[in-house]
Amino acid sequence: MNTSFLQSRSRRRKGAFTIIELVVAIGVTAMLVTIMLYVTVNMLSNWNRTSGVLNTSNQARFIINQLTLDLQNSLRADGPEATFVATIQNNQSTDGDADVTRADWPAADIKPRSTGPHPTDSLIVNFAAAEDRNISVYRFGQAGVWLRFFANTVDGEDDELVNVSAPRAVSYQIVRRQRENNANAEYSYQLFRSEVRPFGNSAADQARSTFGVGYDLLGDNAYNDKGSGNTADEDPVRIRRPGLESLIGEGVVDFGVRIFSRDVGGQLIETFPVDRRVGNTDASIRLSFVNSIVPNKIPAFVTTSLNPAAAETSYGRPAVVEVMLRILTPEGIQTIQAYENDPSRFGGSSPEKWWELVIQNSNVYTQRITL
Repeated sequence: MNTSFLQSRSRRRKGAFTIIELVVAIGVTAMLVTIMLYVTVNMLSNWNRTSGVLNTSNQARFIINQLTLDLQNSLRADGPEATFVATIQNNQSTDGDADVTRADWPAADIKPRSTGPHPTDSLIVNFAAAEDRNISVYRFGQAGVWLRFFANTVDGEDDELVNVSAPRAVSYQIVRRQRENNANAEYSYQLFRSEVRPFGNSAADQARSTFGVGYDLLGDNAYNDKGSGNTADEDPVRIRRPGLESLIGEGVVDFGVRIFSRDVGGQLIETFPVDRRVGNTDASIRLSFVNSIVPNKIPAFVTTSLNPAAAETSYGRPAVVEVMLRILTPEGIQTIQAYENDPSRFGGSSPEKWWELVIQNSNVYTQRITL
């Protein structure tokens, strides 16, 4: 036999892979690819969570810092004027109570509304359970708390000496609104901070300033007008109807406060929101807080024709304010938009399904602010 031929075949056999070797190599490669994909997916998931927390925490820090500055410089008069007001709002419909451009609050498949006859149904908190008194578990109704007061906040863009430390009306509220002026644009829950010019250099601006309208946030005045006509930036109607220039936070699905006042003995007592129901009657839950001092009634239940109803209002001078913000992550904003556009993709619509998705894709931030 030709020895060179056998040596050639032997070399070829040594340089080739068998079927078993190929199968083993493919299996090892597939396992490595699977491990790499698993690690990559987990890294991306962790990155998304981390970036989502960073995004919401940056927003929360900015909002709370601004709110702290406003509250610590708030005007709290010892008189009958309502200088500090907080209200848990009713269920919203169509364009909402604030009547903001491109706002929309349809009846179904969005942030759950109350099904009862009274707006207290919008406030979800177990008053009887001490462990549930943490403000982070509160749900402040469909449109959250409408908070407004007067503050001596310095406007960094206003170099007019008369306006530097003059009190101005300030308002915080949530609106569900289209993000762009486009019929197909997605909706987002947005937090607005509005302020009114403290003074006016022209006769027209003076009439539409905090000084011109006055220092009582309740009653029939421009602070409660949704704006027929004068709706320019810094006009008084911005307290009720914020302008797009007042946007301060995206994806803010809940905003609320707890207010503590001091009684005649100097002790801190909660004055908003307070459960003072008798039996199963909900008419005595304090849905509003007003800094409007009534002699010997701090806080008090008084009979007067203020707006909102006196039967739902606590009175007093705020001493401590706890703030709660629930903010969706960027991924959470997309998830809630997808749910509200087509709940069937999530197994159908229900109030608890909406909240389940929100809780999974949001972060809660709280702050206790001493005034």
